[in-house]
Amino acid sequence: MRTLVVVNNIPTPYRSDLFRRMYCLAREYGYSMSVVYLAQSESIRAGWNADLEPYETILPIVFQGRIASTTTSDLIINRNYLRLLAGFDTALFFGYSYPSIITSAAHRRLRRQPNILFCESTLVESKTSAPYRIGKVALLKLFDLYMTPGRRSKEYLEAIGVAPERIGIAPNASALTPSCPSTQATQTGMLRLLYVGRIAPEKRLISFVQYLRVTEQSFTMSIAGSGPEADTLRSIVGDDKRFTLLGSVPNSKLSAVYQAHDVLVLPSESETWGFVVSEAVNHGLSLLLSDRIGCAPELLVDNGCLLKAITPEDISCALSELRTNLNNFKAASAQLSRKFTVDSQAHALLACASKFSNLARP
Repeated sequence: MRTLVVVNNIPTPYRSDLFRRMYCLAREYGYSMSVVYLAQSESIRAGWNADLEPYETILPIVFQGRIASTTTSDLIINRNYLRLLAGFDTALFFGYSYPSIITSAAHRRLRRQPNILFCESTLVESKTSAPYRIGKVALLKLFDLYMTPGRRSKEYLEAIGVAPERIGIAPNASALTPSCPSTQATQTGMLRLLYVGRIAPEKRLISFVQYLRVTEQSFTMSIAGSGPEADTLRSIVGDDKRFTLLGSVPNSKLSAVYQAHDVLVLPSESETWGFVVSEAVNHGLSLLLSDRIGCAPELLVDNGCLLKAITPEDISCALSELRTNLNNFKAASAQLSRKFTVDSQAHALLACASKFSNLARP
């Protein structure tokens, strides 16, 4: 039986559900599977600590510290991992921006061992300088075979010269679903908006809230999350009763938060996918997404509106359309949730790995 190692930065709720399902299915595809993490947690995800399963391991760490130039990542330097990761027939890496992943992928490539990358990058990204793009393309060449969550990531890989036959698609999915259908009726004429995520500049939440406040639409908005702009947001909202700041919400209570709302708002400058969108769709919410959200081609399908600009006019028009079509939009999300599941993603990843591992190197 072949051996497969899945490498991720840290244990996270949404990836742990996927890896658990992959582990259960791996033998059907001729694999014995293990999962390796670079660290237990990262600076901005300190609340994501999770218990490990027997098939999961965290690499020894030499150094870990915050990288000020990035919005999400720590610098993590591991030790004693090259031989470990070279001991597996096939490696599936989730991400490629960490030193341990880069060096282990390079080491495995020298040994002519298959490297598969789950790539979420898109052509719409906040960092677009020429040196950054060139460096990124060079790193991607360390991997022979690729899987992506959706169309925009596939387009990115094709744009940098990856042959289409070496790219598979395994759409991201969330296992977070309502324990029981919501019995709370939609309030007539009142849109219950929800934002879930970091309160940070790249999310463009501050601008959205500022413009939302001056619209003449009827709404309430709950904001779940924390981040560097939390104090600024608090001062802008002030005593406006239409807004509720929930702070960080534990994963165990997040489902109830989704069920109490009608529309997920995500106005980000750039999102490779946007897992909160997957969670919202699972709970039958309509969507109001920036046109720079990676999952939009897959998850914004007759169930919401695309926000092409953060202006009072665009926001007001979108809210009017949402209000008019809300019940149909929510029903469309509920239908879409049956298509994008963790089970289907696990099957797609393992099927692609099994197929790709037999391809000759270019």
